[in-house]
Amino acid sequence: MLPEFLQLEVLKRKIRYAEEPDNPAVLRHYFRLDTPPPKETLLQRRLRLRAQYVLLYDTIKDAGNPPHWSQICLDMIHRPLYELRQLANSRESREDVSLLFVQLRRIELGTP
Repeated sequence: MLPEFLQLEVLKRKIRYAEEPDNPAVLRHYFRLDTPPPKETLLQRRLRLRAQYVLLYDTIKDAGNPPHWSQICLDMIHRPLYELRQLANSRESREDVSLLFVQLRRIELGTP
């Protein structure tokens, strides 16, 4: 069995390139593995959640991925986004999260 950090990288690749588009459990497994370490700082947590958002956003925008996989990722993208909003504790971080919401509202599935 692969170490956890390598399992996470494999899952990221499977998600990004829709290697198992008929297996939404891949996403659940990814979120289960990509949990906060015991002493994660606020900045580390934000960066981890932002990386989750970017992974899903890039996957959704990829025209090479099956539309149903993009839709599954779209359904899941709110998970890191809402957590980022809860962690926003300054004007700057709230603006950053607001821009992500705007970006998401303008998304078109499978477009470059």
